[in-house]
Amino acid sequence: MASNNRVFVSPGVYTSELDLTFVAQSVGVTTLGLAGETLKGPAFEPILISNFDEFKLYFGSTSPEKYSDGNPKYELGYVAKSYLQESNQLFVTRVLGLSGYKPYKTFGIKTVGGVILQEYTSSTDVGEVTISTTGFTTTEVGGNTLLTNIIKHLSGVTSYDGTDIVTYLKSEYGGYTGLTTGSTNEFFVLGLLPSGETGNGTELVSPLTGNKYSGNNNTKEWWNTMHYQSDGLVTPPDGDGVSGVYSYMFQFDNSSNKWTIYRYDYDAELAVDYHNVVVGAIRSRGIYSGQTLVHEVKDDNKFILTGVTGYDMNTNPMGEFAIKVTGTTSGVKQFVCSFDTTSSKYISKVLGNEVFDKDNASYPVYVHEVYPNYLKTAYERGLVRGISMDVSYELEGDNYLSQWDTTISPMVVSEVRGGSVQDLIQVITISDGEEANFEVKINIQNINL
Repeated sequence: MASNNRVFVSPGVYTSELDLTFVAQSVGVTTLGLAGETLKGPAFEPILISNFDEFKLYFGSTSPEKYSDGNPKYELGYVAKSYLQESNQLFVTRVLGLSGYKPYKTFGIKTVGGVILQEYTSSTDVGEVTISTTGFTTTEVGGNTLLTNIIKHLSGVTSYDGTDIVTYLKSEYGGYTGLTTGSTNEFFVLGLLPSGETGNGTELVSPLTGNKYSGNNNTKEWWNTMHYQSDGLVTPPDGDGVSGVYSYMFQFDNSSNKWTIYRYDYDAELAVDYHNVVVGAIRSRGIYSGQTLVHEVKDDNKFILTGVTGYDMNTNPMGEFAIKVTGTTSGVKQFVCSFDTTSSKYISKVLGNEVFDKDNASYPVYVHEVYPNYLKTAYERGLVRGISMDVSYELEGDNYLSQWDTTISPMVVSEVRGGSVQDLIQVITISDGEEANFEVKINIQNINL
């Protein structure tokens, strides 16, 4: 029995046709639009991208950076890369969400300016002094006032064993009778001796350095330590006033078991251009509660700098110090930090340098800006002697509330000719936001108009 698709040809012979033709479907062009955060690029403007190389040129590559919860910060780059493997039409609109955090206050960590040594001016002989385990005494006429000032000054100077100089001298030389019975006179030096000055007898190690005079540098480690102010001659840990620098020679007379103290005075002044310079800007992290941004740290007394045992930040800015903060979420936290980039306690490693790269409850503050190279170089040159424990507090007010703007460089102008200057070059970046600040470097030389 023949079916509908079979044709009778002859008895027992049938044919049928199978139509294999079809209408080809049209190939559609898929276009996608993405809006999100990228590493760089023009903001709030849709850009047509045809391949991933073009995407990288405008918006940067993919980034492994993540939020504290593990989610990627810049997810759009990964989506774009995957999509552009299948298509060549993608509109990308960059938003500046990660640059839009509104800080409440900036906490500034400041330098203590170094001492600029000038000329040697004078010397003073205190006369004979007896050192006991309880203190210093003298019978010299007028010697008590001078001795009192010397004790006051040396009480603010740290010896090589970590105690102050006065405590060291009472411990080491209280009731001292010489190295051996009948030994020659002895002496030690703190700081630099004027030309032609020498001690008499056997030299002892300096309480300041633990070395004999020939082994002392007598450079910034001396003058940044033993300078003085006019008010009471106390070494100022943070003060602006620097009147001079003292050095001393203590000469021991074996026949009387008494010391003669010689004080040498050098003119000096504060390196004012390097004093109170902010080398670390710290800001509070925060979290949104509904539509309200809640900052972890707002009050001045909730951010405090303190010292760490074994480090004197007044004379060693590359040492360690503690930041004590009181956060809204988890209360008091303390972090031991350093400006030494090679240390595991480098401040950016400890606190992080982005708003969202660490948990706000565990790390209530982050490092906004830090300048370790400036600090290290200035310290090595003696222009900075330490870090101040007094924090500067700067309210941000209406900062960061204005609308974003395209980054434009300052205008490069000509030299003055005919009483006027001519505009030459100005650079307008493709990227918007903070990233644009690092994309352009102008170096112009040998211009002849």
